[in-house]
Order: sequence, then structure tokens, then C-alpha cells
Amino acid sequence: MKMKRDWDLIRVILAHVESETLPEFLADLENQKTWIEGQFFSEHLKTEDETKKAKRIINEHLRLLLDGGYIEGVYITKGADSFYQVSTGDPCLTNQGHDLLQAIRSEGLWPKIKSCAKSLGIEISMQSLKFLIPYALKELTK
Repeated sequence: MKMKRDWDLIRVILAHVESETLPEFLADLENQKTWIEGQFFSEHLKTEDETKKAKRIINEHLRLLLDGGYIEGVYITKGADSFYQVSTGDPCLTNQGHDLLQAIRSEGLWPKIKSCAKSLGIEISMQSLKFLIPYALKELTK
């Protein structure tokens, strides 16, 4: 099963790390359905498969953020059948993580980043953001 990067979910995870609520967010995975920053959801998913899929997607996004150097203090072990074991020590944002969260939560900058990416014909990725953020900032000041 393939997963697409979900920037809204990335924003939610980073915000939970910033507000020191990531362990509670992860504990509430059984009930996650919609990604809205700063909120927990108690709506039950329709099927066990949806629950497993939601857990896998969140864990994959956590892994992306760890691999990219945006968060620290989260430990992920992947076992057979894409089963994940996630544990948190003292989750925190790195300097890059703070910058990424600030950019994607900005109501003025984030739409400009998406617009610039589209006009340049490139996908938004962790790597392309290093180019797109300064480019979008320059475009905003024109």
C-alpha cells in the first residue's frame, strides 16, 4: 500500500510536538479520523482496517519527520507486515522543525509556497521546501 505525504498531518504532528502533546495524540490513534491542528477526536473509525491504515499513515509521517531531522525523541521500530512500535522519550522540534512548522502554519506564506511550487512545476517535498520558502518569501515582498 502506497502513502502520499499529507502536509496537514505533518502540521498536526509538528504542532503536537511543539505543544508537548504528542504522546496523548498517539494514544488517541484508535479514534483518529480527521486531521485538525490542536484537537483530539473521539469519533471511532468505521473498520479495524481504517484504524490500522490511520496508524500506519501517522507512523510513516513520524518517520519522515525523524528522517528529515525535524523532530527528535521519537523512536519507531518497524516489524513484519508494516507493524510499527512507536515510543516517545522527550519529543521535541529541531530548529528545522520549528522553521517548517512556522512556514506551513503561516496563512500568508503556505498558500504562496503552494502557488510557487505549482508555477515552477515542482512538487512540494522536504527538499524542495528549502528552495521554496525563501522564493515564496521574496514573492510576498514584491
